[in-house]
Amino acid sequence: MELDEVERLLEHGERIGFLKPADDPAYLGWILLSKVKPNLRFLQLVTPDDDPKGVAEERRRAEAPYMLLRVELKRSVHEAGDYETEQDYRQKESFWFRSLDEVEGQLTQWGYSLAEAMDARELDAP
Repeated sequence: MELDEVERLLEHGERIGFLKPADDPAYLGWILLSKVKPNLRFLQLVTPDDDPKGVAEERRRAEAPYMLLRVELKRSVHEAGDYETEQDYRQKESFWFRSLDEVEGQLTQWGYSLAEAMDARELDAP
């Protein structure tokens, strides 16, 4: 997948990613990429005095909108189609990046490449 195609998909709210091997057969793993857009209207209306956490989060999203989510979920919960809870995850880590080049750098460290990413629906991702 080319970077312009990745950007187009993410800009339209799609998620892409990879299956991630889990060292326990009771768990399934994924690495998922999405683009989280800031709520600019919120930033116009709310001051840091009103909601310091909310303003900080929206500013972070404006600066680093690309989120890699690395998760491992109980296989039994996923296969049953149940709604997962935080307790059902063995791993759930978020990493934020300013650009797709930074994302690609992190993925390379983990042994993946954006060129090989698949639509999250094809991966049956949570």
